[in-house]
Amino acid sequence: MDNMNFRQIETFLEVAKAGSFSIASQRLSLPASTVSARIKALEDRWRVRLFRRTTRKVALTNEGQRYFSICQEAVDLLANLEEAGDQSKELKGLIRLTVPVDMSKSRLSKVLCGFIDQHPAVKIEVIVTDDILDFIDGNIDIALRGRAPGTDSLISRRLSLGRLGLFASPDYIAERAECLEAADFSGCVLYDPFGQARHIKPLVRNMIAPAISSNNTELCKALSLRSEGVALLSQSICEEEVQSGRLIELPQSEGLPELPLYLVMPSKKLLPERIRKLVDHLVIENRQIPLV
Repeated sequence: MDNMNFRQIETFLEVAKAGSFSIASQRLSLPASTVSARIKALEDRWRVRLFRRTTRKVALTNEGQRYFSICQEAVDLLANLEEAGDQSKELKGLIRLTVPVDMSKSRLSKVLCGFIDQHPAVKIEVIVTDDILDFIDGNIDIALRGRAPGTDSLISRRLSLGRLGLFASPDYIAERAECLEAADFSGCVLYDPFGQARHIKPLVRNMIAPAISSNNTELCKALSLRSEGVALLSQSICEEEVQSGRLIELPQSEGLPELPLYLVMPSKKLLPERIRKLVDHLVIENRQIPLV
């Protein structure tokens, strides 16, 4: 492969990751006309259209996605060979990681900071979202996903099982001590972002329409801290409030379903060493500090 062909492939990968010719030209410090010319040269050589172009966005065609996978694997292989040739070379580069909204950010921050302490030249960008982002279109390296890991074409590994609990403030419990002791939740507001209220028979029997409802865990926790009601939340995101006494877990929490957390990636083949090391770190640290 001559030098010009490699530059065309490098440009193609950057446009695919950026989803934009203009952003790719900025990242590569090249004129937009040069970026366009390199992509056109590749399309002319392979006689296929690699991108669908609109006024707002550039997206890979089916042929472009296949070409992207081949080129990215080749680049990753070269990077791995270079790393293997110099064992003393420190890991560096960017890792893009997506995590669900409802996972414990304090636990995640501790785990990720531990990795950065070991590999200070690595940068990690964390995208917090419950959307199932496409690995290619979103330029995602690893994903932590709950409940639905993704399609069969992805590699997934269950990291842990989180537990749900019913939480309320001490003031809220004190005002309704008799009702709560009898498992009678009449007049209580239930915040249920996980949609698991059907598993709590006393709640289902007595539940009334809440004054405020949301599917966002942080908002539900904030409302329960303000003594606005009982919240059905993951135990991991309430541990600090429980330890400080600001929230109390109700005994009726038994029998609730568990919440799985999956580590998902597009392929185990030819992973850059920095990503492989982070995957190993997440698996090992999750045994000591479950992320959910």
